[in-house]
Amino acid sequence: MNTPKFPKPVLDEEETAYYIGMSRSWLRISRCQGNPDSPPFLKLGRSVRYLKEDLDQWLEKHRFVNTLGGRAKPISSVERQYYFPEFVVEI
Repeated sequence: MNTPKFPKPVLDEEETAYYIGMSRSWLRISRCQGNPDSPPFLKLGRSVRYLKEDLDQWLEKHRFVNTLGGRAKPISSVERQYYFPEFVVEI
């Protein structure tokens, strides 16, 4: 299976679901119900899009080191390239 690359800054719903590891239906339900814990999105006409930068910030906000609520330290760009090479954007 080919792993999609994300060189563009704006992702559609399918790409976003893959990128954050959630289903498209979760994105839709969260968006329609106004879930404050869902990632921020753009509404362009009838299309919904997500900024990769917003998704990275949203993912970082949901990073924990344990289930007791301890927050993890921010991941550096070097660590991100090591752990997630397929999601690195070349600018």
